[in-house]
Amino acid sequence: MKTIAALLFAAIYTTGAYATCFSDSPIELAKNLHDKHREFYQKPSADARQLIHSSFLKAVDHEDRCREKDDTCTLDADPWDDAQDGAAKPPFEYQVLHLTPTASTVRFNFRFTVDDKHYSPRHATLKFKREGAGNCWKVDDLITNSGLSLHDTFKNRKP
Repeated sequence: MKTIAALLFAAIYTTGAYATCFSDSPIELAKNLHDKHREFYQKPSADARQLIHSSFLKAVDHEDRCREKDDTCTLDADPWDDAQDGAAKPPFEYQVLHLTPTASTVRFNFRFTVDDKHYSPRHATLKFKREGAGNCWKVDDLITNSGLSLHDTFKNRKP
């Protein structure tokens, strides 16, 4: 009986509903990913792994294994700014495009420049999921300015 009670206690307190979430705001999670875990989509740190939805994490891990076997499994551009050269520059704006109790889409708007003289508006889109209203938001995709879904790219990649 003590074993059953211990297992029940462990099961209850290890679910996402009782885990400490980074934030209850998809916008705050998007800012954190951009500022502190910018390369969460390749060999994510232990902290970054906690912010990635299980289905996307599986695709990220698949991409990492592919990259280890074959260098063709690399991205052609930084997915945040959708470029090989240049950088995203402030002002940064985070905009909620979609929000339900279990899914959210946040657009990260910025100015893009290669030479700090000429700028063009760009954006990256982050999709978040959670397994119910009481659980933590986790990133499930990063979609580039040109519409490339990292989740789909990684999931479908063949080494």
